Amino acid sequence: MKEQELIDLGFEKIEVTHDESDNGYDYYYYELRLTAGLILSSCDNIEVKNKKWIISNFDWPLIESLEKNHIIYLIKMVDQILNHTDHHDHL
Repeated sequence: MKEQELIDLGFEKIEVTHDESDNGYDYYYYELRLTAGLILSSCDNIEVKNKKWIISNFDWPLIESLEKNHIIYLIKMVDQILNHTDHHDHL
C-alpha cells in the first residue's frame, strides 16, 4: 500500500526519534486504532520497499500483510459493531 493511501484511510503518523529508540536514527511508521485492542501498524519508513508499506496486527502473526480492501472491510465492520443500536433481550 502507498503512503498516501494510509493517510487517506486515517492512519496516524508516529514519529520516533533516536533519543526515544536509541537505535542511531529517526524513523516513522503509521498506526490505525480501530478500537481498544485492535490496532493496525505499518512497517517503518526504513523497511518500505518499492514505496509499498506493509500493514499488520501484532496479534495476528499468520497474516503477514493486510491489503487496502481488507483494511476498508475492517474499518466498516468495527464501525458497524460499535454503532449497532439494535439490542436483543433474548434470543
